[in-house]
Amino acid sequence: MRLWIIIAGLILVITGMGTGCQKSDQDRIDAEIENLNSTSHDVREAAIDALVEIGKPAVESLVSALESMNKEVQISAARVLGKIGDARAIQPLIELLTESFDIDLMFEAAMALSSLDEKEACNELKKLKKSSNPIISQLVKKLLKENDICK
Repeated sequence: MRLWIIIAGLILVITGMGTGCQKSDQDRIDAEIENLNSTSHDVREAAIDALVEIGKPAVESLVSALESMNKEVQISAARVLGKIGDARAIQPLIELLTESFDIDLMFEAAMALSSLDEKEACNELKKLKKSSNPIISQLVKKLLKENDICK
């Protein structure tokens, strides 16, 4: 009987620790994404570095951050997604690139897409070379040529 109590206690501790770690990781991701709102360039850069270090677990939150009303948050989130290189970012970055009217956002989304070593990202960029938006078209053409990507 005593052995069962010890085993049950260990299971509760392990389960609790696992849940705590996940919560802690998400709390850290949320805090770093909040730091992307900072008016301090250094704070934003530190948050970018931390999110890149966290990597793939931060992708969903970063994709959500692309919809922020704060341009700096969007730019930073796009930059981090490009550095992480997860394919889940392709469509949200395409949407940011094609639906934005801000040249800085368009540039950062295109740069992030070009950083993704994914066939789907390359195919999307190649399609955008023929965009009816001349800014997108020229940006993508230049990016594909200069970076020697999507060969």
